[in-house]
Amino acid sequence: MLAYIQKMDTFDWAKFYLTTVTCCFIIFSVTFLNSYNIFSALLVCSYVFFLSPKVRQNIRLSNIEKALICIMFCYIASFFMEVILYDAKIRILDKPAKVLLLIPLIPMLNAVKINYRYLIAAFIISSGLLFCLAGYEKLILRQLRPGSLINAIQFSAIAIAIASAAIALVATFIQHYQKKSFYLILLVFIAASGLWAGILSQSRGSIIAIPVTIFLIGLLYFPKFNLNKTKTTLAISITLILSTTIIYNSPVMKRFQHFTDNLIAYSEGDTTRNSTSIRLNLWKVALEAGLSAPIVGVGHKQLVAYKKQQIEHGNYGKELFRYDNSHSSYANAFARRGLIGLIAVVLFLGFPIYYGIKYWRREPQKIAPYTVGLTVFGSVFFISNITQEVIFLNTGIIMYTGLLVILTSLLSERIKTTKSEEARG
Repeated sequence: MLAYIQKMDTFDWAKFYLTTVTCCFIIFSVTFLNSYNIFSALLVCSYVFFLSPKVRQNIRLSNIEKALICIMFCYIASFFMEVILYDAKIRILDKPAKVLLLIPLIPMLNAVKINYRYLIAAFIISSGLLFCLAGYEKLILRQLRPGSLINAIQFSAIAIAIASAAIALVATFIQHYQKKSFYLILLVFIAASGLWAGILSQSRGSIIAIPVTIFLIGLLYFPKFNLNKTKTTLAISITLILSTTIIYNSPVMKRFQHFTDNLIAYSEGDTTRNSTSIRLNLWKVALEAGLSAPIVGVGHKQLVAYKKQQIEHGNYGKELFRYDNSHSSYANAFARRGLIGLIAVVLFLGFPIYYGIKYWRREPQKIAPYTVGLTVFGSVFFISNITQEVIFLNTGIIMYTGLLVILTSLLSERIKTTKSEEARG
């Protein structure tokens, strides 16, 4: 071992360090308070290896990686626009600055090329740990909504996104475990456990993304097995019945029932102070403010001032005073930065869905787990941000950007490797 360490050059140390830190970022980033700050900072420290000529010379960015860099810069530029046009406080750049810090991770991962099995294992382990954490907080600490020490809404979205990607990536092991179905089932079970962590956190905006991800993952897995249609249909029916029975009387179901009742009441003119009516009113305020300047928006200060004015005129309840955001990434972007800001957010959140599906259709079947992993990960965040602002909070923007970069780099590298193997074969 000592002899091997002595032979390691700068590139070897870069690979060892980045592999360790990237896997830790995936595994531990939301399992304890402020862990995302620690591991994202360690990722940034890896940039010192750009000083090595061997690392720099090994960078060969693919089209998908170049596109991601461009979209990330567009997202950041929309915030600069708000600062310049509306004299916004410079602190507004805190969150997009975290995106800027993670952009160099794209060429770093491209140059170093982490073993894909380590990254897949990290996603599976992370999903299992998130479930253990949610169970601990629910059963031992008796918290109503696990993840609340960090942020229950963010925790739910991140847990479901990681679990969805993990389930898709497990498909890469099918060829290795076809004759050992027990191990494959165990891996799927651990990978899927993160979904329950997200469900236990009871964030409706994130939970509604689960059916979409399950459908996409089903499209991935079904062609890989020679399944008996009768047995498969029976197994799916039993699973659905059991799942429905378990969930029916759960707090999650009650929250969705409350949402339905509140939505009906709101449509009938009842603006009682509840999360549904508050969100809908915040969206209306954002839409009204944004329509006054649909191209560039009105900025944060003007949005708050408009909301205050409408409340004072009696158009909305005073409960909106304590909210400084619109509880929707899309509504907030349109109000503050107009169509320019809205397009930037849609591109940023829609990137993994678009490119995941694009390469799913174009590349060989063996690449499908990576394309689906990217697609379902993006789908969770794209849907979650309709009713919340997951990526506008510190944990969310770091986790979304970091995991997006890792999954994109993983897909890009596997495409290159597969094409190289086919050319040699």
